[in-house]
Amino acid sequence: MKLIFIYGPPASGKLTVARELAKLTGLRLFHNHVSIEFVQSLFEFGSGPFWRLTEKYRTEMIDEAAREETSTIFTFVYSRASDDPFVK
Repeated sequence: MKLIFIYGPPASGKLTVARELAKLTGLRLFHNHVSIEFVQSLFEFGSGPFWRLTEKYRTEMIDEAAREETSTIFTFVYSRASDDPFVK
């Protein structure tokens, strides 16, 4: 399984680049907003449950992709101090 991790500040073109890369490579695209919008349907953005579940679902999706050898492009808004544990 290959994981291409595209990260950067908001509105920097991560999704645009990821979509084009997916077209060129045939890799699956896991855009970070998918997990955000899913969890936000029940929990307020920024709340404890919101962050716990967002991280849980992102991690489980990537873990399952690895088990199934599904190569993936993942986009992520990165804030160094708070996101380092997730990125590692």
